[in-house]
Parts: sequence; C-alpha cells; structure tokens
Amino acid sequence: MAGTAYATLQPPQIKALASARMKIYKFKDLRDKSVHCHLFQIIDENKVWCAAPDSLNDKEEFNFKMDYTPSPQTGVLLSKMLGKLGNGRFPPNMTASYAILNNKLKEFTKPLVSDIVMQCRKAIGVTSFSTTGSGEWLWEEYGGSGNGVIVEFEMKEESLGNTFHRVSYVPERVFHVDVFLESQVSDSSQIFRNILCTKTKHWEDEEEIRFLGKTPNINITFEAPVKSITIGNKVTEQLALQLEKRCQNRNVKVNYQN
Repeated sequence: MAGTAYATLQPPQIKALASARMKIYKFKDLRDKSVHCHLFQIIDENKVWCAAPDSLNDKEEFNFKMDYTPSPQTGVLLSKMLGKLGNGRFPPNMTASYAILNNKLKEFTKPLVSDIVMQCRKAIGVTSFSTTGSGEWLWEEYGGSGNGVIVEFEMKEESLGNTFHRVSYVPERVFHVDVFLESQVSDSSQIFRNILCTKTKHWEDEEEIRFLGKTPNINITFEAPVKSITIGNKVTEQLALQLEKRCQNRNVKVNYQN
C-alpha cells in the first residue's frame, strides 16, 4: 500500500539474531572429592552431568496440588484420551460425561497423573543453571560456601524453549487436570517441562534455567561452550593450580571469588 513502510531484516541482521548468545552459570560444590571428576569433564571435554530429577536439591520437585475442576475442554480431552486407550466398555464420550457429571474426574485421572510423574522421574535428565553468576546466597547454597567454583557457559538464545527452559516461579504449584490430559493426546514432553520448570517463589533468587535431556544419570557433550570459571576463596591452592592448568589447556578464563 502506498505511503506504508514495512521494516525488514537484512541478511546481517538475521545472522546477528540467529547467533545471539547469553551467559548461564553452574555452581559446583567441591567439598566432596567425588564431584571433582564431573568438573574436570566439564572443563576438559565440555561434558555435563545430566541428573535424575529425584536427585535434585529441592525435595518438593514432585509435590504439587491438582485442580480437578472441569473446564469447557476437560470432557473433550478426557474423551480423546479414553479413545486412545481403547479399552473401555462404553463409548469414550459417554464415559467422559459420566465422570464429569458424577464428580469422578479425579478417580478417572489420578492413575494417569501418577504414571506421568513416574515417567518424569525415570525418563528425564536435568541440569540446572543460573542466569546470575554472583550472589552470597548462591555461593552458600551451591558453591560450597567458597569451597567450589562457578562455571560460565555461553548458550545460544535460540535454544530457550527447545533444550533449555526458564523456570517459572509461582506462589503455589497447582496444575489443572487438563494439562495432564493434553499430554496424552498431543505433546507429552510439555507436561514434563511444566512439572520440572515450575517452582515456588522460595527459589526465585536462583534465576534458574534448566536443560532437559532424554536420559537421566549420564554425561552429555554440551552444546554450550565453557567460557570461564570462578574459583572460590576456600578452594585449596593445589586444586586451584590444577584447575588453572586445565583451563589454560582449553583456553578457558580463570577468575577468583572476591
């Protein structure tokens, strides 16, 4: 249309957007010597430990409340799920209507919720990072009170929402039954992300980003390169020198905690 100007991205701008990067940080407590090998693998090979969700520090990872109040979509989703299972005595839409009209939605779907939580515990690997690389509380909680390190990674911003996911912080963890039903009729990975990337506001100072993998308890070659490490002020001189040497070999910058 005449007189109307439209902004367009030229090739260099598109390339710049595609290559946009952000810093993420991992605190490692080194008081337990068995952890040292994981840190060495991060520096030497860019391999990061992808843990089982049950091993994470928040004991409330799988404690949440369910909202079984039917929405306008609940009956449709339940009917689709029952049809997919294909083992009912009655037509799926009839069974779904019966469950909702007789307040039996929880009874029908509670086994589904339990099964999804069990799958999440066993099938997903998690690595946690922070978008902040400083803070006394983080050093205290995850950096061995100074007897540890911070590893700085550089990730592609385009990985957010794909392999990396920002954690959402809420007053109370409550999931509606619809999100569990939707996982059975469409994308099952979404419910795992909802469970593992929603935490209470008690944890919001972590400013956490999580990498979600398809296998727990395994070292994976990481797509985000290590750029620097910050060595805590209580790390022994011997270990600090060892870390400096490894970082020098990998062209990784070394900083020290103030």
